[in-house]
Amino acid sequence: LIANNYYVTKRAQECIQNAKSIENAPTDQIVAFTNEENGHDRILRVGIESLNVNPENLSFFEESILMMNILKSSSSRSDFFTGFCCLLTFFEGASYEEIDSRADYLSKFPKYKIVGDCLQKNKKINLIGNHFSKGLEFLKEYKPINYRQAVYAMRIFELIKMVNSKLLQKIAYED
Repeated sequence: LIANNYYVTKRAQECIQNAKSIENAPTDQIVAFTNEENGHDRILRVGIESLNVNPENLSFFEESILMMNILKSSSSRSDFFTGFCCLLTFFEGASYEEIDSRADYLSKFPKYKIVGDCLQKNKKINLIGNHFSKGLEFLKEYKPINYRQAVYAMRIFELIKMVNSKLLQKIAYED
């Protein structure tokens, strides 16, 4: 689970940076958000390394790879920028809870305490920086969207939800 969080976090920064090249995108806000995200993967890397695992040797769920490819594609075209903004909210976790329930659970076990602490640190940074609202903030500064962009956004978000559902099923049935 933390391996996939690490992968998503590591790839997200590259995807967010892509959005700077979209015409009329709020470049200054995107750059600022990219800077805020810088280093989140290193926080999770510490947790992985605490388990004596080399993060470079990890494998990731196909669904996680697919979701990040969708995020990257949506950050590369102006027609998909609205969808990209929706996905940012999804990936940053639209949750107001101050405690990450996974982190709280893992911290109860000595072997996984550092992993839990790293997940919680990442959650706290996201809460303090209001990261779950960045997509909406980007859209407020973006040009008015048209019907096609709205439809693309819904389709992109539906696709991510389907892929995420498959990922959650896979995680639930992992040994």
